[in-house]
This record gives sequence, structure tokens and C-alpha cells, in this order.
Amino acid sequence: MTDDEITHPINYASRRSGLSQHVIRAWERRYGAVEPLRTTTNRRSYTEQHVERLRLLKALCDGGHSIGSIARLSDDELRGMLAKTRLRVFEPPTNERLLAQPPADPGMHLEQCKETTRNQDEHGLRTALSDAHVSLGLYRFLTDVVGPLMEWVGNAWHDGELRISHEHLTSAVVRGYLSGLRDSSDGMGGEPAIVFSTPTDQHHEIGAQIAALLAGMEGWAGVYLGPNLPAEELVASAGIAGARAVALSVIYVPEAGRLLAFLKRLKSLLPESTELIVGGSGGALLADDLRGLGIRYVVSVEAFRTLLRELRLQTGTGGAS
Repeated sequence: MTDDEITHPINYASRRSGLSQHVIRAWERRYGAVEPLRTTTNRRSYTEQHVERLRLLKALCDGGHSIGSIARLSDDELRGMLAKTRLRVFEPPTNERLLAQPPADPGMHLEQCKETTRNQDEHGLRTALSDAHVSLGLYRFLTDVVGPLMEWVGNAWHDGELRISHEHLTSAVVRGYLSGLRDSSDGMGGEPAIVFSTPTDQHHEIGAQIAALLAGMEGWAGVYLGPNLPAEELVASAGIAGARAVALSVIYVPEAGRLLAFLKRLKSLLPESTELIVGGSGGALLADDLRGLGIRYVVSVEAFRTLLRELRLQTGTGGAS
């Protein structure tokens, strides 16, 4: 396999070119500066030639050229322009340095997030989340850091180890970070569609945000509505999107009868072709009742991903590779 046949995700292209992922996407959309490949789940994929082109463009832009004036030039033309200057292309870390770095440790990143939470260090927590995301990749970041962090915060607050202010700060920072990931996600433009939210009176939305990002990784087109929606609004949104499924996160169950009544009504209003999926720690308390209502309960992240792949196959859109 040649270098031109080996492809890499956008975080690799960012690290090796010295450009942020936001800039790479903007240059692609606005100026056609690069034309990355696409995976089966519609995510950007870059060859070494793409990365080299990004490095050339960055060097010339750093030297005063506008991206609009050079974006359509060939690689050879860019090299020719660069040769007439004293500009240098960005030099990423050497392979030896990359290999010498310790392997990614989710536990270390989780502890960093916990420590910044204890100190109510808003900026530090954002930095710790970003470091974990870059180091671990999206999937392990969500499953090994964000999920466990929020579970720990909830338990620590319940046990009196943290104050409610700790929980609010952490939730706000994590919620904002995950929103940013969805805004820049490559995997949220495919099909089929799936609607994400929480039931009425359920305000804890981070589980739904995680699920939406995971669905994007599986090639689904996510419609994230935020928390606390009535059944009628969920049904209307599913109809507008032509959704194959509605997925709800349930964290707490203060009144089991009321929640079951809500879910039963929602299930009855949805078309038979639209699945209703429930996940989250609160749903575990009602698992048998949910199955009796024909509602799909997923006990884990892997169970959710497996269900999404099954539904994609049933819909005829294929699965993620």
C-alpha cells in the first residue's frame, strides 16, 4: 500500500499540518482548498498528499497570502511560490517523538477531569476534556471519560463529596463541549434520521448528547432537540425528519408510573415504522416494563451501537465499517 492509498482522520491531518480542524473544514467548504475522501459513514479521510497540500497552504498564508487567492492552485504551483520565499512549512513532531509518547490512558484523563471539577476550574476542565478527546479519539473519549465523569459527579454530589455547584459547573462545561463536537461533526449528515431528546421533566441531557454523537459515528443523521420535550413535539419532529427512530435518555425516575405513561403515549403516537429507544441508568429500573410496551431498551453503549447497525441494515442503508 502506497502513501497515497493510506488515509487518516481529520485529527491526524490537523496535527500534521499545524492547522485546526475548524480551519481545514472552512478551507474545504469555502474555497475547495482540499478534497478529502469520504468513509462509508461520510467522514472526512485524508491522504499524505492532502496533508502535504495543507502544509503548503498554511506556510503561504502565514507569509501573507490569502487562502482565496491560492486555494485553487496546484501543489506544484504552491511549491513554486514557496521556493521564491524564505517561508518554511510547518514541521510536525518526528515519528520518533510520536512513538516515544506514552500510550493513551483513559484513567489519567478521567482523573484530570475529576481534579479540575473538585477545584471548580472551568478553564482547566475544558482543557482536560480537549486533551482527552485528542488523545483517545471520539469513541473512547465519550465512553471512557465523559460517561464515567458524569456518573462520578452525580454519585459524589449524592454522597456529599461535591456541592451542587460542582455538578452545575461540570454539566455546563461538558454540555458545551459536546455541543461543539456536534457542530463540527463529520458524521451527522447521512441517513436514516434519528431524533434525540429526554422525556418531559427530564433535564439531564448529556446522555442524549453522547448518544447523538455515537449515532453520527455510525452514519446516522442526528436531530438533537435538547431535553424535556412533550410527546407531541417528539412525534412532530420525527415526522419532519422522516426519522427511523426516536432515542431518549432517562437518568432519574422520580415517578415510575408517570414516566411509563409518557412513554406508552409516545409509542402509541409514533408510526409503527419508527422505533422508540430508551437508554440511561434510569431506564434500567423499568427495563421489563419498557420491553412489554415494545420499546427498545439499551443497557450499554455497545448495545446501542449494535441496535443502530441492525436498524440501518433493516432500512437498507448499510452499516458502518
